Amino acid sequence: MSKSRFLRAAAFALALGCAAGMALAAPKVETPEAAQRPELEVTPFSGPAFHLSAQRGKWVLVYYWASWCPPCTKALPVVSRFVAAHRDVAAIGLAVMQPKAQDAERFASEHDPGFPLAWLDADATQRLTRITGKLVGIPFTWLIAPDGTLHRYWYGGFDAAQLEQIMREAGYPKKP
Repeated sequence: MSKSRFLRAAAFALALGCAAGMALAAPKVETPEAAQRPELEVTPFSGPAFHLSAQRGKWVLVYYWASWCPPCTKALPVVSRFVAAHRDVAAIGLAVMQPKAQDAERFASEHDPGFPLAWLDADATQRLTRITGKLVGIPFTWLIAPDGTLHRYWYGGFDAAQLEQIMREAGYPKKP
């Protein structure tokens, strides 16, 4: 399959997943079958390089999104507020299925969520999604535990209460 044909097929699948994400009442949360320590090093649109390994000791939300996806853009402020309220939680937003980095960068400059946002090309997206074996749709979120392992992942939109519940179920301590 040619790269352009793959990208069109992937874009269509993600668009379907994005549309499905809008209809979901709650995100489908899954636990990886085996412990994995994903490696991620990206250059955000602004700020220093983001190295997942440098976040050890914190919970990290790795949030796959696209500017054209309503559930993605709706959940960005949810992640932003959660990270702002919890010093031991970090986040990185990875724009996927954006044909041009400039589109994602423009969105990021207009809607600064308070955590780094970066763009992933199709090859980088494919390498990262091999970790979970799928990218069913967007938004797609990884929860990385303080030891650097992929603890949980889910797809679909979510609100603040759902994010709080996912974090509690993962063993994240409640706010004092």
